[in-house]
Amino acid sequence: MKKPNMSFITTNWPLIGMLPGLLMVLHRIYDFTVELLENSNLTFQFKGPLLAGMDMLITIDPANIHYMLSSNFLNYNKGPDFKEVFDVFKDVIFNVDAELWKNHRKAAEGTLKHQGFARLSVRATRSKLKNGLVPVFDHFAKEGMVMNLQDVFRRFTFDISMVLITGSDPTSLSIDMPENEFDKALTEAIEGILYRHVKPRFLWKLQRWMGLGIEKKMLEADDIFYRVCAKYISAKREEVRLQGINHQSPSGEGEDLLTSYIKLDTTQYETLNPSDDRFLKDVILSYIVAGRDTIASALTWFFWILSENPNVTAKIRQEINKNLQKSKTGQEKSSLDPSELNKLVYLHAALYESMRLYPPAPFERTMKAVWGEDASEFKPERWKPNMSFITTNWPLIGMLPGLFMVLHRVYDFTVELLESSNLTFQFKGPWLSGMDMLATVDPANIHYMLSSNFLNYNKGPEFKEIFDVFEDVIFNVDAELWYNSRKAAEGILRHQGFPRVSMSATRRKLKNGLVPVFDHFAKEGMVMNLQDVFRRFTFDTSMGLITGYDPTTLSIDMPENEFYKALTEAIDGILYRKIKPRFLWKLQRWMRLGIEKKMLEASDIFYRVCAKYISAKREEVRRLQGISHHSTNEEFKDLLTSYIKLDTTKYKILNPSDDHFLKDVILSYIVAARDTTASALTWFFWLLSENPDVVAKIRQEINKNLPKSKTGMEKSSFDPTELNKLIESFPGLMLLMMHGFSVTITKRDSALVQSIEMGDKNSENLATHLAWVAALASILH
Repeated sequence: MKKPNMSFITTNWPLIGMLPGLLMVLHRIYDFTVELLENSNLTFQFKGPLLAGMDMLITIDPANIHYMLSSNFLNYNKGPDFKEVFDVFKDVIFNVDAELWKNHRKAAEGTLKHQGFARLSVRATRSKLKNGLVPVFDHFAKEGMVMNLQDVFRRFTFDISMVLITGSDPTSLSIDMPENEFDKALTEAIEGILYRHVKPRFLWKLQRWMGLGIEKKMLEADDIFYRVCAKYISAKREEVRLQGINHQSPSGEGEDLLTSYIKLDTTQYETLNPSDDRFLKDVILSYIVAGRDTIASALTWFFWILSENPNVTAKIRQEINKNLQKSKTGQEKSSLDPSELNKLVYLHAALYESMRLYPPAPFERTMKAVWGEDASEFKPERWKPNMSFITTNWPLIGMLPGLFMVLHRVYDFTVELLESSNLTFQFKGPWLSGMDMLATVDPANIHYMLSSNFLNYNKGPEFKEIFDVFEDVIFNVDAELWYNSRKAAEGILRHQGFPRVSMSATRRKLKNGLVPVFDHFAKEGMVMNLQDVFRRFTFDTSMGLITGYDPTTLSIDMPENEFYKALTEAIDGILYRKIKPRFLWKLQRWMRLGIEKKMLEASDIFYRVCAKYISAKREEVRRLQGISHHSTNEEFKDLLTSYIKLDTTKYKILNPSDDHFLKDVILSYIVAARDTTASALTWFFWLLSENPDVVAKIRQEINKNLPKSKTGMEKSSFDPTELNKLIESFPGLMLLMMHGFSVTITKRDSALVQSIEMGDKNSENLATHLAWVAALASILH
């Protein structure tokens, strides 16, 4: 059948606008929208009938989208007209603006990021699959009945969402498909909003005033929302009252969202009022509307498209059977770690392709300009890395689309990319984003830049400006200052007492911090954020070595520490500076907005906290020993003491009498140790959990080579040189770092192994420290 003429369809007729053309293509509206936008430079203005309120601007231009939804989002308020159309949903998050929206958004982020929420979500989904979806599918199949797949998935999503939100399962998904008044009211409210968009405003307002038609149903839906939500809220308040109010802690058990909001800390979210039932009703509606139709629509299209492509279904089954192995008994596993889903690369590709063709919220769809001439075909393979497509440098947006396609496996992809690019690749980011970068793992390049010609590669003023929160830390300076800082660090770290103090601090933190925390999480059956645990472990140990004081951030209650938090926010801010246009983050810094405000606050915290440590340490040195240059024969106490007593005749441009200099010393060491050690330990323990045979060999080796004392009890200490006997553990740590610890050592070939063997002392020293931790942890356990 011949397609209608584009120019006729988009004709703007007097009084009736473009409505005739719209009616002609209504049966294929999504496909037509794609064609229209491709022919209209990605942006089109639709004119509806006079007074109908149907005029709209449609755009999928990435520059427009970024302008409205990111860099200028706060300029695009919904306003009173929008809120009136959506009045049935009152103050749900998508219906509000300004400070109320920001508080809603922050509270939602905090609640949804709680480590227990993911666990609750997996448990609720699995339960509904097992007791709802599978029995319904079985029943329809046995009876040979036709099902409304979207209704089934809508009920499936509604039930899970209500469990996550309120803790109660409405069981709308069952064999008899019962009617649920709340679910029905949601459907009628959403339909009513659609009608309001295509009717003249005066007409639907008149119908609302008279209580007629769909407007009557919307008024009834509003009453149902209040009545049903009031029942859930009342029951939940009583449940919380019996348990007692305690603001949620990051390490606690997963709670439903309603409980979390009732216990919300209002000192953090001043415009939110958890004591008001209307606020909690809006919370329930916000979450249920956000998830219900989008997920149901995506699942419906996905299963339909699989039914049309049995070859894809077969590949997905094969991938699942291969990567999600059954338990040792041959039965299905009682639980599934969500991280295992990362192995299902083809399943992810099929889901992405399904949502590309049939997006839950029609937006960027099958554009030939982006996806090629076969854009309308279902091809999951297009999402499996096609190197030439992923590395395409598009106008304005650079290689960002390709980066998003591989974000779920970016480290593995980086290795593949560098292997196919002669070990060096130039990434081009979006225009003005500051994301252009050169990635290299060529040993010759690395040696040239970091060794033989290191002094030619100054950081320069732009680098220092981006990292200004860290001022003159060692990685932020050049030339003579860098050289003196490096020489001083080498001299102090080679002091014969440093390994002993380091060993003692590490052992103490293992015994009094890490092992008790692991035991607590294990006994309570809780999921832990392993990187956060190791980051706290490293932070406490490092601060002990640097200042002589333990901030005890690693304990069972996982307390917040302002210095620790400031480090995280400063590092986050630097990352944002790398991808934002320079003028934008400078403007934000000048106006003290967003992440730039947090960076300024972090800088103040660094000064204040470090000043306290430095003042106390100066007094301690003055009282106990007096100032004398630190000698190799003198007992090593901590790094700060050593720097206070630094011999300035050797390091003339270093000034230990200046608190600014000592503050930079503290930051230099804490930044150098915190994330590197924590990241390496996290990956190492995760890899061990995936390879129990390696764990058994390492335990056997430790028990054999690090024997207990003559009394049969654990040794109170052991000589670090004994670690040389741990042949399995030490190379294992080195291989870990080669296979993913750092971008500069991800190339898995003999040349890079040789370059590490030839002199990568940083990696060797780090592995030695990690081996101490691994060995001590085993002995203590």
